[in-house]
Amino acid sequence: MNAFDLVVTVALGSTLATILLSSTVSLALLPVLQSAGARLAVRSGRFRHLIKAEPTLLLDDGCLLTEAMARQRVTESEVRQAARPRGSARSRTSPRWWRR
Repeated sequence: MNAFDLVVTVALGSTLATILLSSTVSLALLPVLQSAGARLAVRSGRFRHLIKAEPTLLLDDGCLLTEAMARQRVTESEVRQAARPRGSARSRTSPRWWRR
């Protein structure tokens, strides 16, 4: 998840919370909606594909996969930031794009 996805998720969650929490009856609605969504995801492949993310390879043997990055709306700096804690930056075989 990149920063844009996080902002959109938080904004949608805040809006939904405001709507749901505006009355006491709606407090029970959130668990019902979550349960219904989970059941629908199990039964419907289309719905599951809509709400579930599939893993995407963005870096292969030191090469950035720019088409995959564009589809996932991920920048080079985000890939570098994600790879850094995993020790990729300290490797002697770090790819050329890493040493900027």
